[in-house]
Amino acid sequence: MSESHISVSNPDNEDTIGLLWKLSDRARSGVDIRSALGRVRLDGLAKLETEVCLAVRSHLRAIAKLTDGVSEDETRTGAFSRWDAVLAEVQHMRASLTPQAHAFHMRLASKYAEYYRGFEEKSLTQWVNASRLKSAFADAVAIYRHGDLEGAAGAVARLSHLWRESLPIRLPGLREIEQAGHVWAARAGNSPLADKLAANADELTGRLSPYAEDDVSVWSAPRTTEQVVRFGFAATILPPKMLLS
Repeated sequence: MSESHISVSNPDNEDTIGLLWKLSDRARSGVDIRSALGRVRLDGLAKLETEVCLAVRSHLRAIAKLTDGVSEDETRTGAFSRWDAVLAEVQHMRASLTPQAHAFHMRLASKYAEYYRGFEEKSLTQWVNASRLKSAFADAVAIYRHGDLEGAAGAVARLSHLWRESLPIRLPGLREIEQAGHVWAARAGNSPLADKLAANADELTGRLSPYAEDDVSVWSAPRTTEQVVRFGFAATILPPKMLLS
């Protein structure tokens, strides 16, 4: 696969997150963006932005190798582990409450600060953990490409369980992961697992269909903490070519 001719080295006035999103969109279409990723500059970013961009870049490198047919040993880079640093940064964040001049509002803000902080951290943590599981799926694809169909299907079963146990099932990505696992389990001759993953994926229809993917406008600059995290989730793509292998 050859890389299209595009401008990839971001000058000082080019938005790094915007550039990574463009590259993720190209990777979704099967374009090899590995050399382009190596020229993306991450200097000048805030701490959370840096960690999210590093995680996204690691994921995109992994899936670029997978869509290009690189062997399992070269592909299992552990892209999912990059999200640990994002999670650590998010867990140190604090929900901000707008100061109010009136004493009543100040007391109310103090009373509910912990509640809002906990609510915000839970939401952000879910986005990050869902991104992490999508990156972990890349390793399952690598296992499958190496010829271990049973191992790949088992890895998907574990991802499915983790997602359904702790994350909203309507976040985009789970259905595609379970559908791929169903195919792998069926090819491996594991009918019970294939049936279970198929039933899980079929559940995510109608009222339980995945939420629509975020539009790029959701994380337009200037960005809040949530917008940065949601960019990371959206840019952690699962290209059709990788899923249908």
